[in-house]
Amino acid sequence: MIRATLPLLAALMAGLPAAAAPQAGDGAYRGTVDCGPVGASPAFRQTLAVIVRDGRFALQRGKPGEEGSETLEGTVDAQGAAVVTGHYRAETEKTIRYEGRVEANRIVAGGTRGPRECRMTLEGPPSAGVEPPFRSVPDATGRRDAVGARIAGTFACAEPPPPPRDLIVESFYRRDDPSFSIVDPEAYAARGRQTAPLAAFAAGLARMGDRYIAASPRSAEPARCIAGWLQHWAENGAMLGRVTQQGTYERKWTLATAALNYALVADAEEIEAGTRARIEGWIRDLAWEMVADYARKPFAEQNNHLNWASLAALAAAVATGDRPLFDWAIAAARGALASVAPDGSLPRELARRQRALHYHRFALEPLVLVDAIAAANGIDLSTENRGALARLAAYVRQGYDNPDTVAKVAGVAQESAADGSVSPGNYAWAEIYISRRDDEALAAILERVRGRGLSSTWLGGNLTLRFGR
Repeated sequence: MIRATLPLLAALMAGLPAAAAPQAGDGAYRGTVDCGPVGASPAFRQTLAVIVRDGRFALQRGKPGEEGSETLEGTVDAQGAAVVTGHYRAETEKTIRYEGRVEANRIVAGGTRGPRECRMTLEGPPSAGVEPPFRSVPDATGRRDAVGARIAGTFACAEPPPPPRDLIVESFYRRDDPSFSIVDPEAYAARGRQTAPLAAFAAGLARMGDRYIAASPRSAEPARCIAGWLQHWAENGAMLGRVTQQGTYERKWTLATAALNYALVADAEEIEAGTRARIEGWIRDLAWEMVADYARKPFAEQNNHLNWASLAALAAAVATGDRPLFDWAIAAARGALASVAPDGSLPRELARRQRALHYHRFALEPLVLVDAIAAANGIDLSTENRGALARLAAYVRQGYDNPDTVAKVAGVAQESAADGSVSPGNYAWAEIYISRRDDEALAAILERVRGRGLSSTWLGGNLTLRFGR
């Protein structure tokens, strides 16, 4: 299924500054519209999910003009007053008008939907209690001082990969497999071709970010090149067009890499203010498009994709100073941690059959970095759900030590460790994890497997360089 870019985004991009600051009431909201009875027609309830950006939102249900379709537009002014207008089709076209206010993290409004009296109650994430500017990790200057060295040779900035506006990418799992655990080789190869520009873009940004940290004294060229690549993709509206469901996944992973590496160089004196505005406006647009993909459903009904969405949103919020985006990312992370069972497992990932262990690790990776960024901003996620992050990390480590423990629950041998070996890259996340806490078992594993460094592109790049003790 192809998802068109939300009408919201098109409306917001028309005539607005590239990096407009968030306004009162901005954020992601979910809730209900409760409408009273009319004659013999009973009362009913609608569910509603909207993204308010720069004081506006738009929502289209169904095809305009067709029976049952509905169009809504809303505004929230600087004082928090909310007005929602629109129309719907039920034999004839009827009008909608609600008026109310933003109260803390809720929009409460009342009015009419055709002949009915209705009340709209939408709730957004609670404030995380942190105001911009936000702190990112790692701090490029601090890491350079700790591990930087003179690098021989000159840096050459390559041309950026071609920026795709549309992301028409299909799943690489067999369509007849409800567990989404059996890879279709032909579909996997097709996905590789379809995402080649994204992979090249992310890998290139990660390499340049690593170079920016590693070179001492500081080199301006990687910063200029990162900004040049990002500006080129921003000016071409990359990843803001038509998108399939798999495309939404690829977009958030690429966004995480882009935002994490932009944050390393955002304050570099070589980057002009206009370039920053274009880059940050694009990152912010991408992030809110992505949030719309994950704000429709309750956090409790989502799997590892929510964890990655939390990281991408948090990295984008830190890079752009968008507080509502920051609040959503922290709320999403708390929702993800709430799904960790007492034994450290994730029920939705156990359902992935022979890839259950793989997906536990994949779900853990973004949460470890979210935890580190949150801590840098004074937020402690380590106590969420009675230490859920530590339980999940232990479950993954023990699973790789003895994959039979996961196989017994998943009901099938785990392919990630079928040959008895574990790829060192499966432990890259642990560099972030033990940078903030003592874990002798993980530290011993890292000493054995890290070699010259462990990397994960979607977590930013070389994690040994960026976080290793």
